[in-house]
Amino acid sequence: MNVPYDKAVAIVDKYGVHHQKIKAAEELSELMTLVLQDANSKNKVSIAHITEEIADVYIMLRQLEAIYFLDSRDLQPYIDFKLERTLGENRSVKWEEESRKEANIHRG
Repeated sequence: MNVPYDKAVAIVDKYGVHHQKIKAAEELSELMTLVLQDANSKNKVSIAHITEEIADVYIMLRQLEAIYFLDSRDLQPYIDFKLERTLGENRSVKWEEESRKEANIHRG
């Protein structure tokens, strides 16, 4: 998925940080509702609707990256750690603490 950073920034500039934080929560909630509805109901949700909401969330996540001044260098260690933990490949619980400390150092 490629949501250009400059477009995410342009959206945040156009609507404002506060508004886009609220919008992100709304879009995440819409996707969560659909997924729960699909999981718990005999009436399945359409793939088109799920696809649209996932796209909305990707766009909002990119905006949140811009709002919080994050990039792949900030996110990738957490993504890798969480994937390894989920797959049962985590070798060190202390790694998460060390990574958070390092992230705080980089932010000043």
